[in-house]
Amino acid sequence: MSGDDGEHRRTDLGRELWWAGQRVLKIQTKLHQWASDDHGRVFADPFNLVTDPAFLMAAWDRVQGNQAARSAGVDGIRPRMIRLVERAFLARLRELLGVPV
Repeated sequence: MSGDDGEHRRTDLGRELWWAGQRVLKIQTKLHQWASDDHGRVFADPFNLVTDPAFLMAAWDRVQGNQAARSAGVDGIRPRMIRLVERAFLARLRELLGVPV
């Protein structure tokens, strides 16, 4: 693999991460507005948000980028160890949660 291939992957991932962040921000803003407009509103299906690919990607970026990413969790795996296979990891997570990919 040439150096250009790796650069393209990083650029593509950066672009995907930016779009995921924009989607998350848009949805969070909408939810905030709805909650502000109706203080008694109940969001009955947050599972769809938590398993949304954009939310998973944005959350994963935060987890693998924070200081605790150097420490292993109860499974013995450090988030930084997963970096090379994160797309497959997120897809498998959605599968385990029973959400269509």
